[in-house]
Amino acid sequence: MGIIVKKEVVDGVLVPECPADGDDMENRPGVSDYQKFRGKCKELSLALIKENPTWTLVRGHYVCPVWNSFEEHWWVVDEQGTVHDPSARQFPSNGNGTYIPFDGVCTCAECGEVFEEGSPGSVLAGNYTLCSNQCALRLVGLA
Repeated sequence: MGIIVKKEVVDGVLVPECPADGDDMENRPGVSDYQKFRGKCKELSLALIKENPTWTLVRGHYVCPVWNSFEEHWWVVDEQGTVHDPSARQFPSNGNGTYIPFDGVCTCAECGEVFEEGSPGSVLAGNYTLCSNQCALRLVGLA
């Protein structure tokens, strides 16, 4: 299900200061939107929540039709269900892809078992979710 991003929110987003020198990255020559916004989706979304406390922070995936990729992402949804994505410009599709909220269900990268995030015994190892320590050890060849 695709959700339309309000362009005025995306285009009017305030970019956080560059921690290295305090310069506003928006005004730095040669800095791409990818560099400005990549890895800042949660931070910028939380800033929107501060301004609009009735909105909801959402964690999930963004499907970028230009890259043909399934990207981990954070965004905000208002009371009407409209997505506000302050970091959409990191994607070449500028937020015109599909937003899929994470449902809390994981699949073990080793055995394929389906389990709820945070289940007792489950392990998060880098990009891998695993149902148990035994599967974690098998994944790296130690069991």
